[in-house]
Amino acid sequence: MSISSVIQVGANLSRDLVVGLTKSLNDDSFPGVVDLFMDQARGRGHRVVFGHDLSYLPEIYDKFGLSGVSGYFKHLSKDVMSTDGVPLPFASQVQEVLELSSLQSINWLCLNVGDVLSGGVSFWHSREVLLVLKKGQFSNGFLVKVVVSSGLKVFISVYSPNPLSLISGLVDLGSLAYFTYPSYSKYFSSEKDRLYIRLRKISSCCLELRQLFSRQTHSGNVVGLDYIPNYSH
Repeated sequence: MSISSVIQVGANLSRDLVVGLTKSLNDDSFPGVVDLFMDQARGRGHRVVFGHDLSYLPEIYDKFGLSGVSGYFKHLSKDVMSTDGVPLPFASQVQEVLELSSLQSINWLCLNVGDVLSGGVSFWHSREVLLVLKKGQFSNGFLVKVVVSSGLKVFISVYSPNPLSLISGLVDLGSLAYFTYPSYSKYFSSEKDRLYIRLRKISSCCLELRQLFSRQTHSGNVVGLDYIPNYSH
């Protein structure tokens, strides 16, 4: 596995450690009017429900002006240091449409500083993979490494939810399929041709049997009965 693969896997696994180290920066001892407005909803997952989504920014601007916009981003910069993080743009609408629970919304619609770090490293690794694939100069060993690293991204990001790393892993697999298809399609094509020939033979046999059965039926006999001796005489 390449160094970048090791780094991105390590970043995924160290997300919680990064959040723990930055929690001390998330100080809400003296909330301002914008903070109080954004935190009207209570309970875990309240950031997805109200105030923190990017779609609330116009409303905050109408209420508090440019200072409100500054306060909004300052509030988010503190919340991103917490375990639950901050919601992705339009997360509240997505939660409503998909009817997600609070925990599901936090897991898949929010990002904390650890998610951003590991997701950024994952996308950096995806960029490296994409550059190699676009050049077309890759070995089978490289493809195996990409499959393994992509599988690790998807597994880790599902086990410890991180939408950025999950997207990165899926992008890797999609790029792999897209750029390697011309090189390996001939093997699939030859196998497909052989399968097509077999299906044509089976179809032809079925048609002959059907015609034989039809002829025997119209002549008043069942298939095979004309070969049985007649002992009635």
